[in-house]
Amino acid sequence: MSENLANLKKTTFYQLEGFLAKIFYFEQIDSTNTFLKRYFQSERERVKDRSSLEGIGAIADLQTAGRGRLERVWHSPIGEGLYFSLLLMPRIDPINITLISLMAAIATAEAIMDTANVVVDIKWPNDILINKRKVAGILIESGFEGSSLSYVVIGIGVNLQQKSFPTDLNRPATSLFLETNLLIERNKFLLVLLEKLSSWYEVLETRSDKITFRWQELSSFAYGKQIKVNINSQELVVTTIGLDSCGALRVETIEGRQIVLYGNEITTEG
Repeated sequence: MSENLANLKKTTFYQLEGFLAKIFYFEQIDSTNTFLKRYFQSERERVKDRSSLEGIGAIADLQTAGRGRLERVWHSPIGEGLYFSLLLMPRIDPINITLISLMAAIATAEAIMDTANVVVDIKWPNDILINKRKVAGILIESGFEGSSLSYVVIGIGVNLQQKSFPTDLNRPATSLFLETNLLIERNKFLLVLLEKLSSWYEVLETRSDKITFRWQELSSFAYGKQIKVNINSQELVVTTIGLDSCGALRVETIEGRQIVLYGNEITTEG
């Protein structure tokens, strides 16, 4: 923790609709998600009111150990992307935790559309694509106390200004610059993203059905997408038929059997 704070450049506050965002800016850090998880663990007993930790964020010029879902490495070249995490304490039933991932995807997609004026797609649950290439990824990590959700850390990586990518990435990648020829400034994008996250966070706690509806509006993967899944060590070809009320992906087998997926069962999408 002290090593990370030694690289702290500045702290900025943003008063948003749903919470006060306190953002730590770092020159270099291992992972913004890892930092916030450590920060919560070190501060939760010190503060009188844990809710004061909600809205704390971390952003870095460079991540040395950035990662995405399933522990995949996130390519994080210095100064070319947004590498950002936010700590929240949603008051929701843990059964609906997938909705947090969908909420973050919606907010990120809308921020990209608003700043770059480009059409995006969402691959379930939260990869943001432009022209079938990944432009942003989201990693949700959560902490529990007993059966209650204690906190979530939303990690968001957005490729803003990259002009090229390594050839050994898990899937084809792109950036907003490559797609639009616009050099979008990181802090400008961050402010739009924070406003979107704040707005949809309020929806999460009041009208979560709007999240599943909006996600399905933005995603070509919601309906009629053929994918391969692994169920009980058996690979099946299925077709997507929308989300359930908790945000899980519903699919149908060739025989007409319906299955609900929570993420790791999917082997090939699209």
